[in-house]
Amino acid sequence: MKINPTNTFRLIVLLLFSVFYVSRAQKSVSGEIFWKETVKSASGGAYPAFDQGSYDLENPSIPKKCENFEIGSATAASYDVSFSNVQYVSVPAAEVNALKILPLSSSPEIIKGFGQSFTGNRLSVCFYPYVKQNGQYLKVKSYSLVITENPAAAARVNAEARSKKATTTVSSSVLDAEGWHKIAIEKTGLHKITPDFLVKNGITSTAVNVDKLRIVGNGVGMLPEKVGDYRPDDVQEVPLKVFDQNNDGLFNGSDYAVFFARDPHTWSYNSTTDVYSHTINTYRKKNFYFLTVTNGNTAPVTPLPVVTQPATVQVTTYDDYQFVEDEKSNLVGTGRQWFGDVFDFTLQYSYSFSFPNIEPTVPVRLRVNAGARASSGNTFMTIKNGANTLGRMNFDAYQTFETAAYVRITDSVKFFNAGSTGGYSILLEYNNAANPSGVAWLDFIEMQVVRKLSYGGGMLFFRDGSIANTGQIAEYTIANASNDMLVWDVTDQNDIKAMSTSFANNQLTFKANADELREYVAFRGSSFSEPEFVGKVAPQNLHALAAKEMIIVTNHAIERYIERVERVTPEVARERL
Repeated sequence: MKINPTNTFRLIVLLLFSVFYVSRAQKSVSGEIFWKETVKSASGGAYPAFDQGSYDLENPSIPKKCENFEIGSATAASYDVSFSNVQYVSVPAAEVNALKILPLSSSPEIIKGFGQSFTGNRLSVCFYPYVKQNGQYLKVKSYSLVITENPAAAARVNAEARSKKATTTVSSSVLDAEGWHKIAIEKTGLHKITPDFLVKNGITSTAVNVDKLRIVGNGVGMLPEKVGDYRPDDVQEVPLKVFDQNNDGLFNGSDYAVFFARDPHTWSYNSTTDVYSHTINTYRKKNFYFLTVTNGNTAPVTPLPVVTQPATVQVTTYDDYQFVEDEKSNLVGTGRQWFGDVFDFTLQYSYSFSFPNIEPTVPVRLRVNAGARASSGNTFMTIKNGANTLGRMNFDAYQTFETAAYVRITDSVKFFNAGSTGGYSILLEYNNAANPSGVAWLDFIEMQVVRKLSYGGGMLFFRDGSIANTGQIAEYTIANASNDMLVWDVTDQNDIKAMSTSFANNQLTFKANADELREYVAFRGSSFSEPEFVGKVAPQNLHALAAKEMIIVTNHAIERYIERVERVTPEVARERL
């Protein structure tokens, strides 16, 4: 299929993709990979290479093939992509070792992506052109991609998107009014608003009705990079529980309001491996919310209907986790990869973790991710818990070809006995004795444990991924509880639900559907931190802006050049960029 030059467009960044237009129900696009000589690294490693290969952070030494197709007004889900007429050649023996990091099968795996341009939507197709057949490593020489329209798949994806909250496009923003104030949250948890907070920050000087407190915000991590992925269309309501201590209907005196808010870092759960993984927000350390006492009414925390079915599983323990990831150094001055402590003059660091009421029968899962730069592959990092050595991480020598990563990353997972105290001191020691110029950097540490479901004051957040199953009814029993304790379902911070509980013999119990992973918080009292007050915000309504052909995000240092671009016609601006 020929490239249609009238449908191509110029981007600010370089795309190493071939561009095609998909217009009929099915198209077959032929391609060929022009392999280069094996790339040799200074440490003796050998890697494949070909013309116009693309690289990513996960496998920075192994190129993949990417192509880009224009699909008009459709979405990526509207098309199925498959291979035909694939021709292979043998992988040179020197390159085989490098390919062992890939989970290869007998045919290449296609990864679809979705994007937008001035002229329409685009479908990207990427694949690693390597396979393993009957124990032999092969690489793709030529192929055909069969691209088929699939309206049923598109309808299914659209239905799934509609099932998510806040998928309706709004015409104007909630913040398009006077009287909104910006607040910041740095740590996930319960927070409180008091009358004094309103007065000292100039939000109001008089008592307001208790149903006039209103907070909006999304509490998400990084916004998705893919254009077609779900994201809230506007800031969403955040439910509050107002405690009117003197029952006069006014927010005054010792009254307070409690709300749940998330910080910008997220955790995800893999039900297959029973593993929790964190994602740090590389763009901000706080999440921002908006508070008003003059626009609308409080979104209350509503009770969840009582579950009357008998329990199918009893829950007396829960999953917990912590991570350490300090974004201190960007080693090459670009990109999103940041590191924490540096092991150069100081070769060892200690990191403390505390999990009271630990369940001693379940091993602790420890994950350490670190990088090193050394000219030889004989440096390593020892991992200890106290005086007990858990293992070591070996680092390969850095590579010298053009697309090589600056450091070599090693990821290590260790398990060890939980013990009875729940306190752990993880010691990392970098050994560069064989190469004194070698330097290492910590990326992150994750620790995952199981704890007894026992209240110890403050906020008790708990969840149990292992019980999630269709039709499952879980009965949770919280030890060391009190009769005045509350339990909220905080799985969705914009739809908080109050659980119906029973108390007896210092235990609090409740039942809940466990079709999917749910997260709860048990708490009592009012000892919660106030949010950080940022300031008053002017009315704003991005939804009212007309669609833009081009948006330029720039640094002040080059702003004068961008202003020159803005003065020329859009066509010339795109040409120059």
